[in-house]
Formats: sequence, C-alpha cells, structure tokens
Amino acid sequence: MSEIDLPLVTFALVAYNQENYIYDAIQSSFLQDYPLLEIIISDDFSTDGTYAVMEKAVSEYHGKHIVRLVKQDENMGVLNHLVRIFEISDGDLIVVAAGDDLSEPNRVSSIVHAWIASGRPRGALSSTVVTFSDNEKYNGVFFKAIDPVPKDAIYKQVESDILYINGASAAYTKDVVTAFPKIREENKIEDKVFGFRALLLGSCININDPLVKYRWGHSSLSAAPRLFDCKQWRKRIDNTMAYYRQYKDDYIYLNNHESADVVIDAIERKLDRLNGVLRCLDSCNFLCLIFKYPVPNGIKGRIGFAASFFGVTERNSHLMRIMLIVWRFIGRLRRFGRS
Repeated sequence: MSEIDLPLVTFALVAYNQENYIYDAIQSSFLQDYPLLEIIISDDFSTDGTYAVMEKAVSEYHGKHIVRLVKQDENMGVLNHLVRIFEISDGDLIVVAAGDDLSEPNRVSSIVHAWIASGRPRGALSSTVVTFSDNEKYNGVFFKAIDPVPKDAIYKQVESDILYINGASAAYTKDVVTAFPKIREENKIEDKVFGFRALLLGSCININDPLVKYRWGHSSLSAAPRLFDCKQWRKRIDNTMAYYRQYKDDYIYLNNHESADVVIDAIERKLDRLNGVLRCLDSCNFLCLIFKYPVPNGIKGRIGFAASFFGVTERNSHLMRIMLIVWRFIGRLRRFGRS
C-alpha cells in the first residue's frame, strides 16, 4: 500500500507528574516508523517538571512527524484527558501512550496494518504488553493479547470483569466517544469504558506482538495498590461501580431499549454485589462508633475483600453486618473479662 493510501494516525502521549520518565517516552514516539503520524504530547496539569521536559524534548526534535504540545488548564484524569485529545486530534485512529511507558518503533505501523487488514472497523486495537522496571524485578509479560476475541465477549466482560483491550497498548477510533452518550463524570478507567464500547461497536482487534513496554514500580503511576488497604479497596469499588453504570448506559443506548436480557441482568447483579460490599465496609465504621474501638484499616480491607469473594450482595449484606456486630461484641466481652 502506498503512502497516499495510508490514514493519518494520532499518537496521543499523555502524562501527569512523570518528569523522570516522560523524556524517554517522547523519544519512543519520535522513533515511530509510520510515515503519516501526528504526535500530540499532552500534560494533564502536572505539579512537577513534566511540562518543562516536554518542551525541551519537542524543541530538540527535527523529524518528519507532526508534533503538537498541549498543556491542560486543569487536572482532568486519564479518561477525560483522552476524551479531550480525541476532540482535538486529526487522525483516523488514535494510538494511546502513557508518559512512563515505551512504545516499540513499529507499534503504530503494526496497528495500522492490522486495522486496514480487518477493513478499518470502528472500535479498538491493542497488543501484547511486556513489563519492565528500574531494578528489572518486574520484567515479563503483563498482558497477553486475547486473539481472537470470543463472540460472547460483551457478556464475559460484564460477568467476569475480563479486559479484552489493554489501555497501555490501546488504539481507538473516535467512534468510542462520538457514537455514545457523554461519559459519566465519576468514571476514571479509560480502557474499561472504551474497551466495552469497542465490543458494542463489534470490533476489538488484538495483536500478539509485544509493542509496548509497561513501566512497573512504586515511583510511577503504574504502581499496584495494596489489596487490603480499606481506602484503596473502597476507591476500587467506587471506580468499578462507575464503569458498570456506564456499561449499562452504553448498552441501552446502542440497543435502544432496556431489555431484561443476560447483559443487563449481569450488570445489575454486579452492582448489587458491589453495593453489598460497600454496606459491609460502612458497617465497620458504624461498629467503631458503637464499641468505641477502632477497626484497623487493614482489617476493613480484608472484610471488603471477603465480602466480595463470598458474593455478598446489597440484599444479603445484613448477614455480614450481623456477623461483624457479634464478632466485635465478643471481642468487647473478652477485653472486659481481662480487665
């Protein structure tokens, strides 16, 4: 295929407080071998020196790619930041990159080849991702591309929270924004929302080649949260509930009705379970007031994890709350007996 027939592609490099890594990420975008490339380097109102590093890297570049440097007027979060990039980009396809990750030089060209070979469908593409870290402790495969995506992927993503598109290696058509209603403000996780929308549009394409190096470590935004930290556990539940509500909105919007089908039922079941977990966590705080004895943050997190694991729902969460009250009461009696 000649260069005349190739689509213009936008490489969207977004960053927030990543001054130690953004220079290398920008250089990996400059090294892309795809000929018709618009590179948008956008800072999400960082409080460190990220934007200054961006300016330095852009001023040093004298290559063939179109380069645009953008600084947001406020911190928008990853999802809203990307929506803004979609609005200002000129490309037919938007390849997303994080400010602490590295893209292989053939990343964009491989994605475009797979997209054109599939008929340029509306939706999303991603690839296998390998991890790396400063101390090489976390080097290895992080996300193995699922190819082919199963026919019942919409139901499986809802029922099992499976991710068919990985945000670190994702590319999207603008339809994941323009073909749907406005995204709920509480949503934070872009690959959950955009990935589900791509499935609804009928196209999620995965490439087995590892095209992205995903930075793993406590000094970057990729750091994993502590599983049993109650505050982070609750934040995780809130984020999950937000994108499940978005799933419901988007599914109904595209199907033009709220039918009692398996997808809507699965979404409702998931929201019911998550509400049950939140009620259990709220019960911990209530017990602190009753017995005037603080429940440690780590214990609350374990309670939330257990409630989720055992399938506690909003309807049966009262059983877990009764168990918690009995547990705290017995503990109170034991301390009274020892005094």
